[in-house]
Order: sequence, then C-alpha cells, then structure tokens
Amino acid sequence: MDNSGEFDAEAPCKRTIYVSVLLKNMVKNDRIKYYLKKGRDMNFATMSELARAGKKLRRPSWGQNEYVRSDGKILIHTTPYFGESFNQGIQGYVYVCEEVDVVAEDWVLVD
Repeated sequence: MDNSGEFDAEAPCKRTIYVSVLLKNMVKNDRIKYYLKKGRDMNFATMSELARAGKKLRRPSWGQNEYVRSDGKILIHTTPYFGESFNQGIQGYVYVCEEVDVVAEDWVLVD
C-alpha cells in the first residue's frame, strides 16, 4: 500500500511475525520432553512435575549420589534432613524443601 491508499499487488510484502510460547502454556507431555533434553535447567515447579513423572533430579551444588524422586504422593530425598531416620516404606527420606531450593532455577536431571 502506498501513501495514496491504493494496494500495489506487485510490491513485495515483508512482514516479520514473532511467536513466543510460554512453557507453562505447553501441554504437559511437551513440557516434559522439552526439559528431558540435555542441558535444560528448570525451576522447582517443573522439577516437581518431572519427579512425579518418574525422573530423578538434583541441584548442581548437591553431592554426586544426592537426588530427589517421587513416589507419586511425596518427594523423596536420598540424604537425611537434620538427623531424620531412614523410612523403609519409601526407601529414602521425605524431602524437606528449603527456600533456596524453591527459588532455584538450576535443577537438572540425573542420568
């Protein structure tokens, strides 16, 4: 369209369309597949979702054999929280989440 208000069909039409997709709006299975790719860091909410899906996750600052998993109802940690006793029923320790873990966005999958 030129300044006269007429449309010129011969003129090339250049238009750039940017699309932004928020991860929270993705379908759950697509979101899980996205984070299963190597090197994807995630927040606490996504970590919880992946744990419920059967994955083991950890923070980089944790020990090598330290991770969180889920039994479907609760998050289970491999190390005790301040002298907690081992729970034979869940084969681990109930995960007591600290503020630094909730606000962290560096959760990674355990191989």
